[in-house]
Amino acid sequence: MTPEPDAAQQVTPTTVVVGCADTASGRAALHFAAEEARLRGAVLRLVLAYEPGVDPDLADFDEDPSGLREHAERTAQASAASIAEQLGDGAPTVEVVVEPGPATTVLLTAARDAALLVIGARSEGLLARMLQGSTMAEVLHRAAGPVVVLPAPPRP
Repeated sequence: MTPEPDAAQQVTPTTVVVGCADTASGRAALHFAAEEARLRGAVLRLVLAYEPGVDPDLADFDEDPSGLREHAERTAQASAASIAEQLGDGAPTVEVVVEPGPATTVLLTAARDAALLVIGARSEGLLARMLQGSTMAEVLHRAAGPVVVLPAPPRP
């Protein structure tokens, strides 16, 4: 009779977390993370955060929060379908996390137990990085584990 392994000896699948964004760098991050999860035999956790508009001059300021969630869920499901199409039978198991809140908070919470966190660099150039790169900078400084940041693919 083989003894049961204790909790410390049990093998649990690792998790690769990716910030889901419908941008060129977001798609690059998604495909990199999917391939990394496949190679590691890990679960791929797609994370998408959403927040209601905070500036009354922006088009989404008056948008219904349930509509924001539905849009976020559709985006995340489309990303999961893209992975299934890209990797076919070799695609990793995909978990989808769609949560309200700041992207940094949602990503770091979802990546607490992750082997790897993958995000896309949303901006190009020094000034754009300074103005728009706060999520990336905060994730890099606060993440508990390794982080991969992927730039947008070069433009043709």
